[in-house]
Amino acid sequence: MEKNLINFSKGKYSCIGKNLARVEVMKTLVALLGRFEIELVKPRAGEDVRMKNGLFAQVEEMQVKLTPRVLGEKQQ
Repeated sequence: MEKNLINFSKGKYSCIGKNLARVEVMKTLVALLGRFEIELVKPRAGEDVRMKNGLFAQVEEMQVKLTPRVLGEKQQ
């Protein structure tokens, strides 16, 4: 199925909004990292992580806990 998944197409007729969509994904990721503390619920040693491309890693199952950051609190 991965060989058939081409999100933005390729070549001459690729999506003209591709770069804008990627910027929006990065903005969302930065906003999440800035507003929430993120921790693994059940960390497992030796988790099998495969790199899909330069930005995303693919994991079978990963549960995380998001805790809102308190504004004005100093980072440790």
